[in-house]
Amino acid sequence: MALASPLYRVALAVAVGLSAAPALAADTPLTFEALGAKGDGKADDGALISAGLARRFGTLAQWQNKQRMEIHAASGRTYRLATPIMLSQARLRLFGHGAILACQNSDGIFIDQGQSANHNAEGSIEGFRFDDCATGIRATAAAFWRIADNSFFANGTCIDFNGLSSSISGNYCRGQREELEGKPAPRPTTGIIIRSARTFAATSPNESFANIIHANRVYHTSGNCIALIDGGGHTVSANDCEMNTSGEVLLNNSFGNAIDNLYSEPSAGSPFIIRITRSWGADGLRQDTAKVGGAVKLLSLLKDRYPEANRIIGGTFGGGAIWDIDVQTGNFPIISGVRYGTGKVHIGPGINGGYLMPGAGTPQVTNESGASLLDMSQPGQITGARISGTGTAVRNAPGFADFTAGTASRRIDLATPEFDAAYHVELTAIIVSGSPTTGALQPYLCALPTASSFRICLAQPPGNATVRIQYRITR
Repeated sequence: MALASPLYRVALAVAVGLSAAPALAADTPLTFEALGAKGDGKADDGALISAGLARRFGTLAQWQNKQRMEIHAASGRTYRLATPIMLSQARLRLFGHGAILACQNSDGIFIDQGQSANHNAEGSIEGFRFDDCATGIRATAAAFWRIADNSFFANGTCIDFNGLSSSISGNYCRGQREELEGKPAPRPTTGIIIRSARTFAATSPNESFANIIHANRVYHTSGNCIALIDGGGHTVSANDCEMNTSGEVLLNNSFGNAIDNLYSEPSAGSPFIIRITRSWGADGLRQDTAKVGGAVKLLSLLKDRYPEANRIIGGTFGGGAIWDIDVQTGNFPIISGVRYGTGKVHIGPGINGGYLMPGAGTPQVTNESGASLLDMSQPGQITGARISGTGTAVRNAPGFADFTAGTASRRIDLATPEFDAAYHVELTAIIVSGSPTTGALQPYLCALPTASSFRICLAQPPGNATVRIQYRITR
């Protein structure tokens, strides 16, 4: 008998008082059908699969530290969902293989905490088609998820996600089913929303941070392609946004995001390709009323957030939108390397520290922030520069004061107080009208400046003339 034979090993184990190890059955992939799904177009497969998941894996708290499990749908099969598939367990990986989730005005898949205060982590949803769902994939308090290579047709919202450090990539979202293209969609539609949400056992809204939204296509919805609401630090890269009539990419109260290499063909009259704004509402988890046919509201839940330090880098824009880029509020925006469509860029009032860098084409800039915007988009020209040779920034833009008749002294009150009074003031005299006295063209500071003001004097009043003294603060 060969020493390596199975009979010898069993005999040896018995001889030394040990039990033989049980044979391991070959791994069998877990399927929707094994969880109870019928796939017959009649049963509510959403309820059946949800019940099967609860029986097999328990709650989030019971499964969150267990191994990852794969669950497979049957390729090409249609599963009817009168209620959503509830994923209240972590580390489950769902593979669709082209299966269709046909919603009956329900959500498709809902990633949920259940009754746990922890994040639902480390799962994936890949390769499904979602038809006619109120929301295709909805998540609250999700972390480290992968949502990839799914398609969505005539969904109220394709993906409505609350969570962190997750990847949403390679998905296709279309406002109407392909075979019904040209007919009205059954409800208002929108693409991908990354937002705050009120979650189980939370005293304040749970914000979304550091997600990657990459290489998705959102086509012909009545809403937005991508919307970031509250939170921030997201990477939004190489997405294709076309014909979304409420605007393409919306940032509301979301900060520190990178919008990188967006491709957009906006619908005619679309309000914007990229908009940065700040508005909020009073209700809680879901302001999406698409189920009852109302408009999709994308409002912040947090009044103390500001959409600062957002970066728009690269991108190719088609014509048709009212604004290519509409920065309504939020300090320190950076816009660089964009290939413009209409070329219309708006920078709103009160924005500090904005940078508009060169791109392909010369944008038409409506700048309400004054010299706070450093604009280098025009060939061979820099506007809005404030000169400082020290570590302290200059806070006020250049200005002027007019002197007439017997006036020889004027105090200049600064719109924003400087950090201190250790600044310099450059003065230049311009004759506006008449023949001023020689001394009227000799301006000087007639007192030490303060952080909030300085006083300009002339050697002589202008007499029967008007002299304009231009000033610039430098350091």
